[in-house]
Amino acid sequence: MPRMKGAELITDYLIANDIPYVFGICGHGNVGMLDPLYEARDRIKLVSPRHEQVAAHMADAYFRVRHQPVATLTSCGPGSANIVMPLACALTDSSAVFAITANVPTSQFNRSPFQEINRHFQADFVNVLRPVVKRSFQPTRVDMLPLALRQAMTTMLSGRPGPVNIDVPFNVFQEEDDVEMPPPAPAFKHPKKRRLARRHRACARHDTCRAAAGALHRSRRHAVGSQPRAHRIRQKNSASR
Repeated sequence: MPRMKGAELITDYLIANDIPYVFGICGHGNVGMLDPLYEARDRIKLVSPRHEQVAAHMADAYFRVRHQPVATLTSCGPGSANIVMPLACALTDSSAVFAITANVPTSQFNRSPFQEINRHFQADFVNVLRPVVKRSFQPTRVDMLPLALRQAMTTMLSGRPGPVNIDVPFNVFQEEDDVEMPPPAPAFKHPKKRRLARRHRACARHDTCRAAAGALHRSRRHAVGSQPRAHRIRQKNSASR
């Protein structure tokens, strides 16, 4: 097994899953990701907007238009908290977003370092995002990353697509371990690009929508209810004669 830094493993796994972009803001918590992303710039591109909320909205919009997931990268505490609203929109509308957030070093958990959210539990940012993602993961060692990455990517794309979060402590980006690259998740296929889309779909099936529309069109109640009230009264009076 190759010896890799956590950030190198994350970058390689994003590339293996055909993630073309990372929309994110550089901060003190995620600086460990910058070198691996720069070294792989010919295979994956880091795009840095002016605000974390914009980064997550960009990722949401990219999936809606291209039907291909991308990742976001944000730093500790309040910076990452800016992505709550776009992730809530993505969850509601079945839009896949791979949200990578940074956290304080594991050696500083529950010591109230700068931007740790620990009022109820140490390094508790995962519970900030938990209501607005399909699942939130927090690997605290490099050897925990392969499983967390595979589960997060598979969860994001399986069944009803939606955003997921992987919360990475500062030191895990830079620490090294002998790790094996996990297998890529099953590729997402939009309903328009395959005949039956029962496992992965971002909306209702088109044939189901057509059948429902046809049933409404043929419905007597719908046909009568759609006519003007005066016309219905005339029909009723004619029938009574």
